[in-house]
Amino acid sequence: MSQFLLTSDYLPTSSDCHEYLSLSNDSWIDIHEWFKGEAERLAVGEIVMPSEFLLSKTVSVLDINNGKLYSYEEIDPILSWYYKLAVKKGQVLLKDMPHEELIKVFDAIFVTMVSWMINYHVMDGIFRNLYLHHPGNIEYTYLSAYCNLALKCISLIISILRRGGVCDEQDFHYLPLPSDIITGNLHLAAHVSAADVICQACQADTQAYNQAQSDSKQHPSPAAELASNQLSEIRSRISFLLQFYYVLHHCSNTKCENVDETAFIHSCRGEADPLVRSLMQIMFNPGNYERSAFDFQILTSMCDFLGPATMLKLSERINRSANYGPFRDILNKSAAAFPELYRAYGYNDSRRIYHLRKSLITFRNLMNSAKNLDNILTKNETNLENYGQFSAFFEHIMLDIVREISLNALALKLYEPYDLLFVFEFLHKKVINRKLEILRHVQHCTVETNFKSEEHTTPFYFPWLYYEELISAEIVDVYFLFTAYMNSMTEIKLPYYFKKPDDLEIHFKRKFPEIVILNDYLSFGLKEYTYQCLHKRSTAEDIAALQSCCKPFESPDIPFKSNEFARLETLANKNRVLANLMCNAKDRFLPVGFEINPSVHYLWPLIKIRDKNQKTVDPKAKDQAKKE
Repeated sequence: MSQFLLTSDYLPTSSDCHEYLSLSNDSWIDIHEWFKGEAERLAVGEIVMPSEFLLSKTVSVLDINNGKLYSYEEIDPILSWYYKLAVKKGQVLLKDMPHEELIKVFDAIFVTMVSWMINYHVMDGIFRNLYLHHPGNIEYTYLSAYCNLALKCISLIISILRRGGVCDEQDFHYLPLPSDIITGNLHLAAHVSAADVICQACQADTQAYNQAQSDSKQHPSPAAELASNQLSEIRSRISFLLQFYYVLHHCSNTKCENVDETAFIHSCRGEADPLVRSLMQIMFNPGNYERSAFDFQILTSMCDFLGPATMLKLSERINRSANYGPFRDILNKSAAAFPELYRAYGYNDSRRIYHLRKSLITFRNLMNSAKNLDNILTKNETNLENYGQFSAFFEHIMLDIVREISLNALALKLYEPYDLLFVFEFLHKKVINRKLEILRHVQHCTVETNFKSEEHTTPFYFPWLYYEELISAEIVDVYFLFTAYMNSMTEIKLPYYFKKPDDLEIHFKRKFPEIVILNDYLSFGLKEYTYQCLHKRSTAEDIAALQSCCKPFESPDIPFKSNEFARLETLANKNRVLANLMCNAKDRFLPVGFEINPSVHYLWPLIKIRDKNQKTVDPKAKDQAKKE
């Protein structure tokens, strides 16, 4: 085994220390007497902890594996010294490495990656791998491509787990090497784009193949055959890591099969909306560095929404014009907005609402910036009537955020009975209908463009064909959730302090800030729905609505699990009986409210009625009877 890879494999001697000081223009200082005097001042048991002290340098590897104990505000800069000394001493070879040595280096690099992935202490894994610190200095094509590809895989793993890992409250902790900072000397190939890394790896694979073929033909011998086999081993390792990168990229940019484990986004049935999921699963490379204007992943998500024709046409126009700056600004702001939106889904329901509302403000600002860009494009460019708008991309995400806020608040029972009609009207008439309007417009623009390209001979797959069905299913869900809730408000009076519609409107503005955020462009009138909340409907209409709450069960297309469907059907039958009692004996039975059994289904209520002829029992008398 060679002496090339790890810092512990090369421990500096005293001569190395003198050499390091000579390079830095420093000199040795005798501190023995000073240290002795300072130590005598300490009391028994007194401990001194300087600012340079790091927890990660004192606890054992077993203890540091606990994620709560990670402390990487500072990585020991001595690693950079090790790297320089190792290169100078020939411990780290940057060129002219034998094939046998190169294969061992590849294997050792992958071992350090695996040790980090299975939660070994990071100082015992990838940070000790000196080849991963400065891959740009490596002149050997195969090794440079492999190191850059390894760093990109590490950054992808960090990005995926940071977005998909869900921890509650105080248990939430960052991974080693958090994706929003560059820690120590390991820059994760931030200066090299993903496309360049892939091209470099493919070129290295092709070069190894051509070299093996030429050597075996020109100089047929046992040595040439051995070299050919070694090049095949090198190719297999590069190809394996390249496939590993493709798998990571695919898992992070396409739909997530296991929603329970990653919990990116969940709806009331525990199933993620495919459109929202595809829009929000965007790759972000870690590191504090300037992002490229046309980030591949963000453009891919926009392309999925607006259509390939729109994106290719608009990006071509933008790239050739003065609109490059505004569009670049939007993409860079998106790079900060989407991770924050992801992190909101790692909290509990109450905190999730708070963070979703914060993200809503961010995306409103993004949508306004995109609107300005759309206006500039419309004025400065021609023949853009049949193309989609960038603002629609962010507007659709805003509407989905509002829907999630409303359903989370409903699950937490934050709404009063007199709020429910307001929430229902807003979700149904504004949010869902507006989403459908956006999708229809995008679909119309895509169809009108008749996109043709010489590069893409196969027809594009347009997912808008089933969006309308998806939206209609959302409308059924909203009716399903609110039908029984809404009708309770007719028997429960508004609080005494809501004497005027203006007072109720103030209440709505305070309780539903997301509606105020959307009010600018949806023209949502609070007055209209305030009067509806004050309106008292007839009992006959209420009873008819209560009976209609069972209608969703008549549709066989609603994808409920069999056991859940049976429980809900039982509750629906009970509600039928209670509604009939209210119809046939309305003078005797009065609705009291709704009972929610969390063990059955936290969103489906059971009607509660009260018999007028049955005398209410005094609680004090009941307690006294129990004592007797």
